[in-house]
Formats: sequence, structure tokens, C-alpha cells
Amino acid sequence: MRAFELKSIRTKMLLGFGVVVLLCFLVGMISYTNASNTVAISNDMQKAWTAADGAMMLKADVQRKLHYMLEYVIEGDDTILDELNNIYTEEKEFINEIDNSGIFESESKEIKVLNSQLNVAIAEIIAAHKAGDDAKIDEIMEQKLDPAAEKIEVILETMDEKIDTIMNEQTESLGSTSSNSKVMAMAATAVVALAGFGIAVFTSNTISRNVNEVAEVAEKIGSGEYSARGNVKSNDEIGLLAESINKMGKSIEDNIREIERRQREIQEIIDGVETPVMKIDRDFTIRMINKAGAAVAGKKPEEVIGMKCYQLFKTEHCQTDECKCYQAMKFKETRSGETVANPMGKEIPIMYTATPLFEDKGEVAGVVEYVVDLTEIKEKENEIRRAKEYVE
Repeated sequence: MRAFELKSIRTKMLLGFGVVVLLCFLVGMISYTNASNTVAISNDMQKAWTAADGAMMLKADVQRKLHYMLEYVIEGDDTILDELNNIYTEEKEFINEIDNSGIFESESKEIKVLNSQLNVAIAEIIAAHKAGDDAKIDEIMEQKLDPAAEKIEVILETMDEKIDTIMNEQTESLGSTSSNSKVMAMAATAVVALAGFGIAVFTSNTISRNVNEVAEVAEKIGSGEYSARGNVKSNDEIGLLAESINKMGKSIEDNIREIERRQREIQEIIDGVETPVMKIDRDFTIRMINKAGAAVAGKKPEEVIGMKCYQLFKTEHCQTDECKCYQAMKFKETRSGETVANPMGKEIPIMYTATPLFEDKGEVAGVVEYVVDLTEIKEKENEIRRAKEYVE
């Protein structure tokens, strides 16, 4: 009778452990799937940001080309042509970044064609300047240069909107995956707690202690302490469970570190843009800004986060219906305009573009604002105008 009872108890323990292992295997599979999804999402986000970086830098190069072209027409300094050649080399790299992302195949083809037209127009303007044909310069600028530059800007803005949509979708998916991981951690905690209670009736204090340790680690992971690890050293089912939870905790911790690294990369990317770029919400509160934007107020990006955009730039459009950020949110479309900013007592003519950001339900969440300092361009335009008036 005793032998039968021992066998019966052994069978129950094996069945109990078998259930625990099966549940842990399912949790591990789900965690592995979530981790794989996280890696895939991270890769997609990397591609999107690579394309975003290429688009932003290409937009900056277009502005620089126009600036150097105007400067050459005014000053006739041949060293400026070297700067243009450097830009031609750089922009090929940025266009390749957009190509390699695999997200903007049609847009990339259009940009290549339009950029080639723009470069040809610049070359013709340089040739006309050398020939002293001002009328030809005006004709090329009106018929070739300006249309090509405007079309490139429209395509790049469309790409920005598409990137924002992709990033919002991927961020939502990443959040969902993270939530699932937390649910799995909580489920693992419940499984371990129940299994531990059942097994504790038939096992010694050593097994009970191991079960309690595994449960504690799983609970910490479920509550957000992803660095928690168990030290259970055993070759039985409890040891396997502890190893699975440790792997799950490491996987979650690695995913969170990857997300934080991506966020730092995003900040580094926008910090690489030499003109102010910032993200504001519906209340005009700055949620993200690059170094160039914060430098307008003589501050660092972390010191500007939380300020109102109108406190930073203090333009003539701020807190009026003429504000392009307000218009972009109101009409749900990209708006651009020129005004004068007055940061730190200065007067800076600027051109700024606001592109709306949307929530899942289509409601406007805020805008991304891109600001270009027009001081040098305005000065060059005034010089050109004065030169023409003098000639006439």
C-alpha cells in the first residue's frame, strides 16, 4: 500500500511539474515571439530614421546649394564652386540612404530626377553669370531652378509625413509588445505561485525556497524591475523555470535598452541638423527639440523641453491666427511661412514649416516644426536688388 501511495504521489508531482514546464514553454515561446517582433519593429524604425536622416540632410543641402549659388552670382568667388561640388558629393550619399531604406522607391526616383534638374539649372546659372547674362539668370531661376526646388521640398515633406506615420505605427506596436511581455511576466508569476503552493505540500524546504525565489523574480519583472535575476541552481523543472524567467527578463531588459538607444539616436539625428527642428503638442508645448533650436534661447535641449514654442522664438505670428503651427493643426496640412523671430532681443528673419502629427483616430496630436534662418538670404537678396537698381 505504501509503495502505491509513493508512486501515486510521484505521479502527481510529475504531472504537476509537467504542467508547469508546459506553461513555461508557452510563456517562453510567446516571449520569444514578442522579442522577435520587437527586433523586427526596431529594424523598421531604424530604416525609417535612416530615411528621415537622409531626407532632412538632403533638404538642408538643397537650401545650401541655393545659398551658394546666390552668393556666387553676387560675389563671383570661384571658391564657392568648390563648396557646391562638395554638396553634390554629399547629396548622393543622402539619396542613397533614402534608397537603401526601401520605403520611398517612387519618391527616391522623383528626387533623383528633380535634383538632377536643379543641379543642371545651377550649372546654367553659373555659366550665364560668367557670360554676364543677367536676363538669362532670371529666366533659368524662374523656369527651372525654382520649380525643381519647390517640387523637391514637397516630396521631402510628403516623406516626412509618411515617416511620422510609420514611426507612430511602429511605436504603438512596440508598446503593445511591451505590454504583452508584462502580461506574460505576470502570468508566469501566477503559474509559479500556484505550482509552488501545490508542490510545497510534497516537497522539502529547499524546493519551496527555490519556488519562492523564482516567484519573487518573476513578480519583480512583472512590476517593471527587469534587471532582477534568480540564482536557483537545480536540474529539475524549477531550475528550467528560473532559467526561462531569467531569459525573459533579459530579453525585456535588452528590448528596453534598445528602445532607449533608438531614442538617443533620434535625438542625435535631429541634433545633427544645423537649423532648429522641434516637436510640439496641441498646447504648443515643446516635447522634443534639437541643439540648434535650443541654442536660439541660449539653452540646452533638456532645458527647453516643456516650454511653449512662442516663449522661445517670440515671432510676429506667435499666438495669432497667422501662426503656421496653429494653421497646420487646424487645417490638418503642412503650412509654411516667413516671419521675424525675436529670441533674446534679436531680430531674425525666418522661414518655418509646420507638419501636423496625428493620433490613431486621426486627431491632431501636434506638429513638427522646421525653422530656417533667412538672414543671409535676405541680405543677399537686398544686395542683388541694390545691384540691379544701380545697373538700371
